[in-house]
Amino acid sequence: MERQLEYAEGVLVTNSIDEEARTVKFYYARFDSPDARGRIMHKNAFNRTITNNLDKIYHLNSHNEELPIGKPIEFGSDAKGAWCKSRLSKNSDGEKALQLYKEGVYKYHSVGFYILNSEDKEGNELVTEARIAEVSTVLYPAHTGATLISLNTERDKRLNSIEESVKALSLDKSHTDSQKEISDAIKFIQEY
Repeated sequence: MERQLEYAEGVLVTNSIDEEARTVKFYYARFDSPDARGRIMHKNAFNRTITNNLDKIYHLNSHNEELPIGKPIEFGSDAKGAWCKSRLSKNSDGEKALQLYKEGVYKYHSVGFYILNSEDKEGNELVTEARIAEVSTVLYPAHTGATLISLNTERDKRLNSIEESVKALSLDKSHTDSQKEISDAIKFIQEY
């Protein structure tokens, strides 16, 4: 059976770029919620690829094999979704990508993959196993949760510090209204 290349998208969450190391960390897929195509990625869908094929996965611009912009150096997942840390190339495309990340133009990501196993889940396709072909930076994601996680800029370090303070406040139930206002403000700031 010939498999078709599929796509799912993710986003930067808290701008995560380390300019000195030329790395960017981002979500490429969200778990347990449908994307624009009605597809849901299971939290373990990519485990085998990540374990066995890391060296065969590239970071592309808009799923275009002729526009590689980096090489993934680490994959992982958390409660929100599957993430990738990629080292941007020192070629002109990598330089351009780094600049566009810093300017906030690049903030969405996607994954090109082949479905190996899936099942129906309440009218949506639940992908339980997939082989990653590539990760891409895209302008328009199918899932708005596939965002940049961090740029490691001074702004991001300050936002992370504020976010940690807000989390500490959330333990004290007397500050729930203030905590929500601050949390909403952080989310607003992170979008810019």
